[in-house]
Amino acid sequence: MANLQISMLLFFTLFIFQLAQGQQKYATKSKKSIEFYEKAIQFYQEMNYDEAINSLNLAIEKDILFVDAYLMKAEVYRTQELTELEIENYLKAIEIDPNYFEYVFFNLGAAYYSIGAYKQSEIQLLKFISIYQGKPITLAKANSLLKKSEYAQSLVDNPVPFVPIDLGPSVNDSLDQYWPSLSVDGKTLVYTVMLVDSSRKTIFGNYAHQEDFYISRFIDGEWKKGQPIGPPINTIANEGAQQISADGKTLVFTGCNRSDGFGNCDIYFSFLKNNEWTVPINGGPLLNSSFSEKQPALSADGRVLYFASDRPGGIGEMDIWYSTLSIDGYWQRPKNMGRVINTVYEEASPYLHRDNHSFFFSSDGHPNLGKKDIFYSFRNDSNQWVKPQNIGYPINTFRDEIGLVIDNMGNKAYYSSDINKSWDIFQFELPIAVKPKPVAYVSGIVSDADTHQKLAALIQLLGLTNLDTLALLHADQNDGSFIICLPAGASYALNVSHPGYLYQSINFNLDSINTFNEPLLLNIELNKIHEGKSVILENIFFEKDSFNILPQSYTELQKLIEFISSNPNLVFEIGGHTDDSGTNEYNQQLSEKRAKTVFDYLVQALNSNTSLSFKGYGETQPIAPNNSMGNKAKNRRTELKVLKIN
Repeated sequence: MANLQISMLLFFTLFIFQLAQGQQKYATKSKKSIEFYEKAIQFYQEMNYDEAINSLNLAIEKDILFVDAYLMKAEVYRTQELTELEIENYLKAIEIDPNYFEYVFFNLGAAYYSIGAYKQSEIQLLKFISIYQGKPITLAKANSLLKKSEYAQSLVDNPVPFVPIDLGPSVNDSLDQYWPSLSVDGKTLVYTVMLVDSSRKTIFGNYAHQEDFYISRFIDGEWKKGQPIGPPINTIANEGAQQISADGKTLVFTGCNRSDGFGNCDIYFSFLKNNEWTVPINGGPLLNSSFSEKQPALSADGRVLYFASDRPGGIGEMDIWYSTLSIDGYWQRPKNMGRVINTVYEEASPYLHRDNHSFFFSSDGHPNLGKKDIFYSFRNDSNQWVKPQNIGYPINTFRDEIGLVIDNMGNKAYYSSDINKSWDIFQFELPIAVKPKPVAYVSGIVSDADTHQKLAALIQLLGLTNLDTLALLHADQNDGSFIICLPAGASYALNVSHPGYLYQSINFNLDSINTFNEPLLLNIELNKIHEGKSVILENIFFEKDSFNILPQSYTELQKLIEFISSNPNLVFEIGGHTDDSGTNEYNQQLSEKRAKTVFDYLVQALNSNTSLSFKGYGETQPIAPNNSMGNKAKNRRTELKVLKIN
């Protein structure tokens, strides 16, 4: 429960403290009632709640109108989160004397709010506000809770479509199950289970609990019995929230109280090698701190990691932070997501859908229905997160909802809720307004064009419309493979580079959904830098029948500038080519003008032309027969050629 709500319910705790110090008279003359009442206070302070209730019942037997005893019973039940019994005793106290303890209306309003009885909460809070003459800060708290109750009721009055599906006894059993994570193909569910450790007891004499990861697979239309994921992931310590990366090769998770940890809970990584998970490694001292880092979530390209932490420098109790991965593979110092996402209370369970646009998290600080609700925010055209919105009732309730994840199509969501007073995992169809964009997969292998040796090349993916870098990753060092997850229905540019090789640029459209099992295949062969070798610059575009460069070419041109600058010992030629449409003379002139336009742009940027020349080839060097629109498009091209190595 949020600290705001706890502070609202401390009024009676202070009241009974005053009584215990003899600062106020009791509402009874029965010495026996007072004796039992004071014993109850002692039991309460010792956290012996059963004996406290027994003593209060004895006090009431001696004086059925002893209003203090009913108020005290309400406080004991509040501490035990037995809200219905708490409310029952508040109402009894009001029935006996509504003027005895004015804060009872405040506490009653808070109790109703905590079980989702928002209209009743409003009634009691309005009573309190109408009679209270005390501190302005208390009145401000009452008005704040009133606004929350009114907002929560507005959500209840305007429900969103919601048909939850319990994942069934194969996943949800008598234990607590939460923090679901969905594999890239949507057929494997990894989740956390709270186990009872009968070998250890807490300081209170109860059996200790321990968290492990379980895994269930969707086969023949149902989730099969969950099994422990096993070593080296599961240990005798706690394993908390986790996520599988978009390419299925990285598991990032929370590990607590480990010998190599920097704080209470740290973020760890395990990698899939030869179909087995490696021994987890700590994310390092920049990513982790002496405080807690929890509930990690990777972006689709694996470059950004979001997580919850109570580390210093935040806004509230637990904030959402993010860290970026450097080119050399190290996580950078995390940054706070700021006040758009974080509040002075608690934010948790971040999740970035693989569309890289839709962000979900849980919060008890943003306007909600009680405890932690699920919220969503979208990244706007300025790359900023917009104001979060409550995902709505009855997805959210007066209880906790956390750990939402969504399938690649943006339709089906999974989340954890304790609506049944124990944690279970549910599936539901997302409301239309909340659905992320469907995503598709692009897969490929990078290799040497001559030897076919696999290369761990650097792969940069850009959007052709806004030219933002959407992914930056290396192909696998063992097999040269890569897989990228990105929104469907758009055009993209791909730059692939490796030391000692000419870089290659590709553009492609994702008009349809390509799944993880059937991705769009882009097998890329790089040429070593030799005299006479050339590469097609696929992402340089011109206006039709013109030598004017289109704006979406500028990222390719910047890549050219970087490549030429980093290879000062090479002499290059910019070559222009056309298809056979039009006369030979026209095509020759057009190709020369296009090559010169690129040449001029590069010379101006490099402030030198010593390593550059240009040439137009017209229609003389086709790379495909000019017998179709697609082939003609291939022949209309700009090339970078190595003329000389100094």
